[in-house]
Amino acid sequence: MATRTKKTDNTGLDRELRAIGPDFPASYMAVKNLRFYARTRPEALEPRAIHALGGVLTGTEHASQSNSRFLYLESARTLADLLVNAVSPNQAEQAFDTLFRVVLKTAGKPRMAAAEALGLLPVAISGPEFKEKTAVSGAALTWKELLKKARVRAGYAGLVGRSIVAKAGDGVFVVKLARNKESSPQMLCREAAWMEHLGGNGYSFPTRFDIPCPVSINGKFVFRLKNMPLQVQNGLDLHPKGYAIGFTAPRDYFSYPNDHREGKRLSDKDFKETMSRSARLMGRLASLGILHTAPIPLFHNRLQQERRNDHGLYLWERMGRLDRWFHSCRYPNFGLSGIRDFEHLVSFNGHGRELYRRVGAHLLGMLLVAGSYFRAKDPDRMGFDAHGEPVDARDLFDRAALEGVVREIFQEYYHGFVGQAYTEGLPLDASLLAERMIEEMGVDRHMGETLRLVDQEAMRDEEFRAFLLERGFSEENAARMRRGDEDVVISTGPHLGEFNRGISLPEIIEFVAAAAACCISARYFRESIGTALWEPRSTSV
Repeated sequence: MATRTKKTDNTGLDRELRAIGPDFPASYMAVKNLRFYARTRPEALEPRAIHALGGVLTGTEHASQSNSRFLYLESARTLADLLVNAVSPNQAEQAFDTLFRVVLKTAGKPRMAAAEALGLLPVAISGPEFKEKTAVSGAALTWKELLKKARVRAGYAGLVGRSIVAKAGDGVFVVKLARNKESSPQMLCREAAWMEHLGGNGYSFPTRFDIPCPVSINGKFVFRLKNMPLQVQNGLDLHPKGYAIGFTAPRDYFSYPNDHREGKRLSDKDFKETMSRSARLMGRLASLGILHTAPIPLFHNRLQQERRNDHGLYLWERMGRLDRWFHSCRYPNFGLSGIRDFEHLVSFNGHGRELYRRVGAHLLGMLLVAGSYFRAKDPDRMGFDAHGEPVDARDLFDRAALEGVVREIFQEYYHGFVGQAYTEGLPLDASLLAERMIEEMGVDRHMGETLRLVDQEAMRDEEFRAFLLERGFSEENAARMRRGDEDVVISTGPHLGEFNRGISLPEIIEFVAAAAACCISARYFRESIGTALWEPRSTSV
């Protein structure tokens, strides 16, 4: 970065700095004007301006303002713009140090604003030119015909979710069935295409990652299964035409890190190792511009999937209530063999905000699975007890083990994403997070959700009744309920937070935001100057 010197008139800067104070509108407009300087005349922003912006983020004058978030965001973005447009390395360092100290030393809205500003720094990540293959074969095959076409010698077949799984040599042969949704066959085609792409283009990964090998039938991945080799359970909502893909995978492809089943549960040591590898792989894929959009399915409110524009999906940076967190962790899309469910992979060529959100979602999903591992020691201890009190399962957690996994998730994801090991002391308080995770994830305080009248209006009577039965209502009680009479409160938790409120574990969101900011800002500095700037070197805040 070349150093430029230029004589500047500081009259305007002096005026803006004097305006920053207890008056909220005046402070906001002054910060907006300083951002204009950061973009067009960065040489004019002297250290005192950086110090003033840091003071806005760490001060308490505007904390009670309902719109304080916008002031904090504008201040943080001004510092980020100055970091990118700085006229000297020293100016860039000062801007970064100020933002990074806010991420480390504050909480709440200022911390979230500073983390977002760092998370939106421009990094040179661009995914592969991946052309989705959407051609679907009309070939309808029996099970025996499929095995012959695929040249697979398969043994007894069982059902795992919506996949038919049969032993085949040292691994398994999997037939994944399409759901009864318009885009489901195309999603299966995308999954097989990603398998082919990752398995055949010279990718290298730092740890075990067994990429399944898709089967091509007449030059196409998606075929129709004409008959089922076993009885398929109700409730899977499979596509009536039997669309499916086939692939071979390792024997432990369906082994989950938090599995509660006898003989399947991992020891604390093996769980930590599996989570460490998964974080490293997820970070490595993200660094290549290959983003997994659903490490686990996360929702703000599943009940409103059909009515809301966001389909009820969880946008973590909004810090809303997290719907059925333990249920979401049952079958994570990572495990002993590596990352899975490639239908959720996308090639990133978009805006930095998408990258920041996805990195945060990766970390959040893995942290939630970490908590679910301990609850899965006794999954029946859940909900309310016989006296109507929340079940207290905190004794299932090992705080030291959980803290260790939290550290591994951050450090290994960082290593995969940035491309170098994290060698400093952990910048985030893993001990506090582990303590708060045990407190909120170990006691089922929030079990209810509300089926509102507006959601009932979108149902038919038989759908309303089936909905109630699926959620534990008896036949008698379901028959008494009339659709459209009133809101219905249903016990479907545990949730993290009360219905239509904020998350009861805000610490996990702040940790995720700060961790994502660390990863992206380190990648930015490594691209810019060859190494990651970590420990802040000034006392500007």
